[in-house]
Amino acid sequence: MSSSSEIYTGPWVNHSHGDVLGATITLTTRNAAFLLAFLAIIVTTAGHSFWRITSYIAHQSRSSSGPHDAIFYQQQAILKNTGTALDAVWKFSRATFAWRKHATAKTSRSLSFVLMAVVLAAAFAVASIFSSQVTKAASGEFLISSDNCGFWDFNISDSVSNVYKTEERSLNDTLQAAIYASTCYGTNNSNSVECDTYMIPEIAWTTNQNASCPFASDTCLLSPTAAYEMDTGPLDSLHDLGINGKGSDRVATRKVATCAPVHVAPYATYYNQTYPDGNIDLTAELQLGDPGDTGSNVTYTYDLHLQFMTIGYDLQSITTHDSASGYSGPGALWNPIAAFNRSDADITMFFFAANAVVNTYPNSDPVFGANIAVNTTDKLFGEYRIIYLADKAVNAIGCIDQYQICNPNLLGLDGETMRCTPLGPAYSLFEASEQIGLNLYQLATVETLVFAFRESSMSNSVDGRGPSALQAQNTLFTTIDAYQQEVPLPNNQWQIELSSWFAVSLAALQQSLVQKASGPTDILAAGGYILKPAIKYEEAICKRQMIRNVAGYQNFSTLGIAIILIFGSGLVILGLAIDTIAGLMQRHFLKRDFQRLSWVSDGYLQLQRLAYEGAGYDEWGGCDDEVPVAKEVEQVPVLGGLDLDVEHPRLVQFAKPETSSELKSSTEDTKQTAVLSQDNL
Repeated sequence: MSSSSEIYTGPWVNHSHGDVLGATITLTTRNAAFLLAFLAIIVTTAGHSFWRITSYIAHQSRSSSGPHDAIFYQQQAILKNTGTALDAVWKFSRATFAWRKHATAKTSRSLSFVLMAVVLAAAFAVASIFSSQVTKAASGEFLISSDNCGFWDFNISDSVSNVYKTEERSLNDTLQAAIYASTCYGTNNSNSVECDTYMIPEIAWTTNQNASCPFASDTCLLSPTAAYEMDTGPLDSLHDLGINGKGSDRVATRKVATCAPVHVAPYATYYNQTYPDGNIDLTAELQLGDPGDTGSNVTYTYDLHLQFMTIGYDLQSITTHDSASGYSGPGALWNPIAAFNRSDADITMFFFAANAVVNTYPNSDPVFGANIAVNTTDKLFGEYRIIYLADKAVNAIGCIDQYQICNPNLLGLDGETMRCTPLGPAYSLFEASEQIGLNLYQLATVETLVFAFRESSMSNSVDGRGPSALQAQNTLFTTIDAYQQEVPLPNNQWQIELSSWFAVSLAALQQSLVQKASGPTDILAAGGYILKPAIKYEEAICKRQMIRNVAGYQNFSTLGIAIILIFGSGLVILGLAIDTIAGLMQRHFLKRDFQRLSWVSDGYLQLQRLAYEGAGYDEWGGCDDEVPVAKEVEQVPVLGGLDLDVEHPRLVQFAKPETSSELKSSTEDTKQTAVLSQDNL
């Protein structure tokens, strides 16, 4: 799984959901928290603005020059002076309660406003909470971003130690794939966190139990039409493998494995093997082809004395190699004899030996078959019982791996929905893909898949694991002196084993693609190197691999954010400007001065101004605006005059103060009077 430091942050398009719905913004969890808080503020503010819009419309639709009762005017004042729906709920509720004894029938009119405000407040409270759903509206996939993108390798021509390191790394990768396959393939755990790493939890496949023998018809043990075929069908590079790309840049790939138990007796020779201690054991050699430029056709050797030693199951494999593939990993370099050779597939032969394993129950499986009954005495209880030994010392299963690349943008020449390469070995895919009209991005995707296929063969699923690769090993009871198969193995145990290996190969394919995009930097410390992209198209594919279930990051739907911002900002702007815009239209076009002035006059500052004018102070300007302004800036007693009647407070009626001209005239008169008085003296 990719580490959190390898995830791309910023805007991108997840093409699995289309250009619009797939538009995504990836942020770290910390930055995502800030964005969510901002969106919640936008929604909350938009809710306040929507109430202002609603209250304005309600106020104006009720405004008329006819007579109305006091409740009506209070309702108008509440509509004008409440900034939020919750504030309106409180004010209308108080008004309803206050009038309950005076005009019961009329107070019910306020309940409709209470209900309206409650609905709006609840709606935007829910919207504020669900603004966080823009993260769920976005996909759960993330883009891997690494400067070390590439496949790992060792230069095995430098030293034999690099060969061992290659084998070790390949085995470790296979073991990880096997763990994933056992957890997520064919289980009920596909929805668990452990299985939520790749684009899909498991790659599905179909089986055919009556496939044609993959080799010469007389080599298959059961019949020419009793081979076991496992076929993934077309796998979309985006939807199934997680390589992000628009439709024109995607490819489909297919993996088919066909296997069958094969005859070994016709290819076996026996001889006595003398060991340094003087013991002589009968040894069997299976001559199925040169295992690696040895000049000998001896492919597998088995000491029959192992059947009498305390040894459990043994499983080995050997696979073909073609120099054109460029792959020289473990288990390669087998050149099969003609009966098992094919030029259109990668070939693997699995050799199985039961050795000294005894079975509690008989079975007729062609590979695990155990029907040789032996009477024995139980050492612990002294009871007689029957055990069953393997029918054959050695069995073999031959498999072919075939791959296919398809161009989903071109129809097949035979009328098929896609134009595809013939089924063939992995190494032939790239050259064959050049013949089906792929663009450069598609070819770069094919190159990535070819490298990934090197770790997803049937052979690679078993190499180095030995008998631990067997499902039958899980029910093998081991003691100091015995290996006993405790459960009755079904007669199709060989198919169960093959399905298990095929699942591991598919898990390895998923794993290899993610590992390549993440950059297997740990290989550098081991003396290996990374095959980095050489051209821009390969670099582009490096940045397109998607992965799921990444801690520390969060996706947002760009569409969801845009909707919140556009509609939220629109409501905020409209809420701030609706009365101004409507007022201008009422004044200059609609000639509805009463509605305009009633909205202004119901403002608390204008109501205050009206109250002071009623108390005798009428020196005001801005009487048709939101904020009235006293013409005299000096303190005047009328503005602070309040009769402190505890049950009926009111403004005190003060005498109107003298104007400055009046004060000047009064002063001059006083002076003249004083002069006259002096003259009279």
